Order: sequence, then C-alpha cells, then structure tokens
Amino acid sequence: MEITLAYTRRLTSLAVALVIMLAAPALAHEGQAPDVTGNWSVMFDGPQGMVRMETMFAQENEEITGTVSGPMGSGVELAGQIEGNSIAFSFSIEMAETSIRLAFTGKVSNDEEGGGMTIAGTMNSGTGNFSTPFTAVRREN
Repeated sequence: MEITLAYTRRLTSLAVALVIMLAAPALAHEGQAPDVTGNWSVMFDGPQGMVRMETMFAQENEEITGTVSGPMGSGVELAGQIEGNSIAFSFSIEMAETSIRLAFTGKVSNDEEGGGMTIAGTMNSGTGNFSTPFTAVRREN
C-alpha cells in the first residue's frame, strides 16, 4: 500500500510539472505584444478630407520607433509603445510656424483569414480639439 501511495504521488507531481511545461509557452505568447515591425498605411478623415500616411514601425519589446511620410512631409520620426494589443504612438510636425503633435491610440488585431494585421483607434491633435478615428493596415513589402 505504501509503495502505491508513493508511486501515485510521484506520478501526480510529474503530471503537474508536465502540464506547467506545456502551458508556459501558450501563456507567455498570450501576454506578448504583437510584432508591428514593418510598413503600414494609416488613414483618417482630417479637416480637409481623407488623409493617408505611410508609416514604418520598428519594435523592440514594447517600444516603438519609426517614421511617417504623408501630406505633412516625409521621414517624420515617431515614438510609441505597445502593451498587449494596445498601441500608442505620436509624432510632431511643423506647419505654418506651429508645432502640431499627433497622438494615436488603438488596438492591434490579427486578420487570421488574410494573415494581415490592423490597428483601429483614435487620433488626437495636440492643438485644438481635433479627434478622429483611424485605421492602419500592414502593407506587403
């Protein structure tokens, strides 16, 4: 009887260890931020109509850097953060002797069917009360 009890405890310990080892990668992946590195097309409805910008993100862990090119110029540097599926990035541009800061916050989601990734959220201007929804779609290189 004593041998059976010790054997059962040992098997139970091994089973628990196996479950933990198998679940660890799935749990680690679940909390990781998606990789947004690459080229994206960002679109939003601006005061003068639809605006499209081309954005290049580089990501290291949760930190995002990159550049934006569009109607406001090209090579404008951006910085931001991604945590889980929440993303936030911003950049500043000079227009008519005024510095305008544009801040984007949103959620990243995978398009399983097409293998793509989209970002949807809100864009705010640091000057005035301009706020509008935006979408971003990863471009194929």
